[in-house]
Amino acid sequence: MPDSCDFCGIESVPDQHALRSARVAELLRQNGPPLDAEKPALLAAITDGPARLADLEKMIAEAQQVLGDLLRERELVKLQLADAQTLLHPIRSLSDAIFHEIFSWCVYDWGDIRTSPWYRSAESLDPQRPPWTLTRVSRRWRDVAISSPRLWSTV
Repeated sequence: MPDSCDFCGIESVPDQHALRSARVAELLRQNGPPLDAEKPALLAAITDGPARLADLEKMIAEAQQVLGDLLRERELVKLQLADAQTLLHPIRSLSDAIFHEIFSWCVYDWGDIRTSPWYRSAESLDPQRPPWTLTRVSRRWRDVAISSPRLWSTV
């Protein structure tokens, strides 16, 4: 008696030898007819086969539907996880004052510009350098950078 799934009741698929016995394989290699004793089993396969095939097709379709639902749910959970991680990221809890301080370390001050030959070559209007680059990270960074006169004092 074949084993069946405890969840859905489907019978397990028999092994390859049961699907095509040595005798059936032998008959398929030759051109002779089956024995009279073999004919009832072959006729039963022809009679029962289409219904069994339809049942299997139905179960496969149901399994594919369940799989599709699970895949969609997995994507939703992944999205929710990513959203939650993004929204709870520690940088979102930093105050504007901390951003002002961090941003101030990104730009040169007048003392550096006057005393160092390297800083003199720095172009304050270069859009690829701070403070300009700080305004392109996010809306919040832009608002903080624009509201910080210290960043713009050397432009």
